[in-house]
Amino acid sequence: TGELTVEDPDLPNDTKADAWLLSGEPGRVLVVDLVSQDFDAYLYSLTSGAEEYASDDDSAGSCNSRLRVTLGDDGTRLVVASSLGYGLGEYRIRVGDRAGPTEPGYCGGQQGDIR
Repeated sequence: TGELTVEDPDLPNDTKADAWLLSGEPGRVLVVDLVSQDFDAYLYSLTSGAEEYASDDDSAGSCNSRLRVTLGDDGTRLVVASSLGYGLGEYRIRVGDRAGPTEPGYCGGQQGDIR
């Protein structure tokens, strides 16, 4: 779990961000979900050179993000939790070999379904 706050670093688009380093067997494919009821989640995955590898807005349904990422040759991948717009608040990162369970999503107070 984590929280986007005004003290977090800014991305080039002026949104706040938290970075998480995933590690495991090189080449392993993981599913990463960014789930928040406080803001419209936006998830990035970066290469070891800090270049954008992939990004997602709503693939986990409602206002939640989901990426399938492949761990690099060194067995790591950096993912960045952020928001679409300027949202702040609590979030959860789920990491597994397959997509996580569905649950209701609220996206800053607006109810929706995660599919």
